[in-house]
Amino acid sequence: MPMSNLIKLMTRLGSDAELAKAYATNPKKVMEDAKLSPEEMKLLEEADLKALEKATGLNSLKKITIIIRSPER
Repeated sequence: MPMSNLIKLMTRLGSDAELAKAYATNPKKVMEDAKLSPEEMKLLEEADLKALEKATGLNSLKKITIIIRSPER
């Protein structure tokens, strides 16, 4: 089952501060506006990273974690 709307929303949430703020205030509305299926909404609500990765196919991507620290004064 392709989850392109879910991937698009996840990408936008990571890059659009206004959308992320709206999601924090009313996640159900943002998910409905993104036309997510009930299954996709459940995945986001449960916030199970492994399940999200598996469902979207993102688990097959190589990931790099970068930690940015402010310079010490």
